Order: sequence, then structure tokens, then C-alpha cells
Amino acid sequence: MLANHSGLTTANDNCTFLGSLIYTQSPPGGTSIPIGTSTITITVQDLARNTNSCLFDLNVEDQENPVISTCSPNQNVIVDASCSGTLADYTVTLTVNDNCTTNGNLAVTQSPVPGTVITSNTLVTITVKDENNNSINCQFTALLSDTTAPIPTCTADLTLAINGNCEYLVPDFVGSVFGTDNCSVLANMGITQVPVAGSTQSGITNILITLTD
Repeated sequence: MLANHSGLTTANDNCTFLGSLIYTQSPPGGTSIPIGTSTITITVQDLARNTNSCLFDLNVEDQENPVISTCSPNQNVIVDASCSGTLADYTVTLTVNDNCTTNGNLAVTQSPVPGTVITSNTLVTITVKDENNNSINCQFTALLSDTTAPIPTCTADLTLAINGNCEYLVPDFVGSVFGTDNCSVLANMGITQVPVAGSTQSGITNILITLTD
């Protein structure tokens, strides 16, 4: 909104007292003017209706950043067989507004860019820039999510001798189990056995070995 600049102008006249001079501005104060350079004209008129004018340029700049009203929360990224994940295009999750630029003309960028392969939790930055280079950003974390179960390799069936009560003690098979996982090494996986080692059993017993990454 254009202010009234005529009050900042001073003039002298040969026949009219200073307080009687009439100042006008074009465009008048209160006029909405576009971004860019506009020429303002101040005209001074004396009591005899003689006039003179001066001109100056007024440069209107947009210095207001866009506003992000909705930024993406932290995102889970499902990893593949090599424990790597690929970043999606998260720019579409934003809700953003600007005082001078329509949404279609806002430049929205993501870093790291969509399609980037990550191997650890990664900070993602979304930057929004308007036509006048005002910018704002929001950040969230892409969290690696492993949904692939480990693959165990168990021992072969085992035959044990029974005691006088037709019973036997279950051996500890945990140390003889091998396994692979996309994100964990065997040493870091939890291994459980049911029935537990040392328990008394009779007959044929199925041993359940569970690997947890």
C-alpha cells in the first residue's frame, strides 16, 4: 500500500505563503502498487494555480518468506536385501503459502534428492523459494526400517540315548545354529531355543530355534 509522500516534500513560492501551497501525489496515498519500480509524482500548486512537479522512483520488494504450514513428520524407509533404503519425493507432502507467489510458481527442492540411496538414518531438508528469492525450509529424519526376517540354518535331526526312565536332556543347540540377515550379523542377533537346553524330554521333540535381528 503506497504511503503519502507529499508531506516529505518542501517548496517555496514567490507570492504564496509556504502554508498555503497545495501538494498532491500521483498515484495517491493508499494506492496498491505492484512489486518493482514505480514512478511517484509530487505536484505543488500555489494560490495562482501555478504548478511544478518533482519525480522519484519507489522500489517495492517482497522480503517476506513463504510459510510452511505442514511439514512432513519423520518418515520410515523400508530397507532392501542389502540394508539400504531409497528416499522418496517428500516435497509433495508440504502445505505452503506465500504472500506474492502462487503455489505453482514456488520452487520446492529436497536434499538429499529423491532416489538417493541411504544406509543410515538421514536428515532430509525441504526448501521453498518464492519468485523473489525469499526462502524457508523444514527438516525431518528418514528412519531406516528393517522388515526382513533373519534366515536361520539349523542342525540336522539328532538321535540321543535315553536314560533308565526313557528320558533325555535337551542339548544346547544355540551355539550350532547359523543365520544370515540383511542388516545384522549373527553375533548381534538374539538366539533362543525352546525347549531350553538341559530340560528333560522323552520321545521325539521338535526344537524351535528363533533368531531376532
